[in-house]
Amino acid sequence: MAKIDETKEFIGFLKVIFVTLIAIDTSLIAYILKNIKKLKDL
Repeated sequence: MAKIDETKEFIGFLKVIFVTLIAIDTSLIAYILKNIKKLKDL
């Protein structure tokens, strides 16, 4: 039973990392789309 709990905890940890990476990716895409004119001038 302990192995099942350990696996569930590991999956939960991976979910947290995955959601964090999605949030960072979404914010970077929004930043790029918002400032696309400024980035084209570079």
